[in-house]
Amino acid sequence: NDVSFLLVWRQSRLWPHSTRKIVTYYGMGAANSAWTYRVGTRAAQDFAALAVQAPRALKYDTTDPAVSEPQPSPFTIKAYVYNLDTDPGPYSLENVTAYLYLPKGLELASGSVAQQEIGSVPINSESTPVTWDVQATGEYSGELEYFVSVRDVSGWQQIVSRKIMLPATT
Repeated sequence: NDVSFLLVWRQSRLWPHSTRKIVTYYGMGAANSAWTYRVGTRAAQDFAALAVQAPRALKYDTTDPAVSEPQPSPFTIKAYVYNLDTDPGPYSLENVTAYLYLPKGLELASGSVAQQEIGSVPINSESTPVTWDVQATGEYSGELEYFVSVRDVSGWQQIVSRKIMLPATT
């Protein structure tokens, strides 16, 4: 599960006393993702990937009587689909749908729905994220696992699980 990144710039010759301006944007975020699928006993790289972002834990302040539930409440779960293919061909994802599966102890906040439409994800692009507002019910504490699945009309699909730690409130 170790991941590394390499930044590479187009090489160019610099003469003495000349300069070159290099602007680089990068960021680091915590996400669970699926980049592969199983072919028998081995993993093969998929042409598209699903990534899911959300807090790893909620906080609960027992010294503040005004706070009665874990924070943040609600919290946001985001899902992105990356179409990694750069070859011409039938690799565009069409009518992509995402679905959030929650365990007991978590529920969708008012106004959020489990099924979200992503739409199309052309080759070599990233989808607009879909988001769900989720809150703890207070029934369970500890580490809970939820799942996000995506699929398109051709049958391509990915499933990613992510865990969140819920503090005991009573």
